[in-house]
Amino acid sequence: MIPEKLFEYFSDELEDEIEYEMKIDEEKQEKDEIDTKDKKVKEKGCGRIKEKPIGYAIYKVCLWKKIYEENHITLNDAAKIVEVPKKTLDDYENQIFIGKKHNFDFNENINKKMGFLKDFNKQAEKKEKKQYS
Repeated sequence: MIPEKLFEYFSDELEDEIEYEMKIDEEKQEKDEIDTKDKKVKEKGCGRIKEKPIGYAIYKVCLWKKIYEENHITLNDAAKIVEVPKKTLDDYENQIFIGKKHNFDFNENINKKMGFLKDFNKQAEKKEKKQYS
C-alpha cells in the first residue's frame, strides 16, 4: 500500500504534468489551426498574408523605376534586382497612381498597409462613378 503523503505528492506532480501536457497540446493545436488557415488562403489565392506598408511600396516602385532608367534594362530584370515580382510592382504603381489622382494623403498614411490604399481607391472610384451617372 502507498503511504498517503507519497500518494498526494505524486498525484500533485501528475496533475501538474498533465496540465503542462494539455497546455502544450492546446498551443500546438492553435498553431496548426493558424497554419491551416494560411494554407487555405494561399490555396484559394485570396487574402493578403504579409501585406506591406504603403511607404515600402513607394520605396520599391521608385527604386525599380530608377534601376530600370539608369541601367537601360528590362522592367523584369529591374524587378529581379529589387527582389519584388514585376506584377506586384505594377500593382503598387497602379494603386499609387490612382491614390494620387484621388488626393490620397500619403504622408499621413505612410505606415498603413496597401490594403488601406486599395480600399480608399475603390471607394473613390465608386464615388466618381456615381458622380458621372
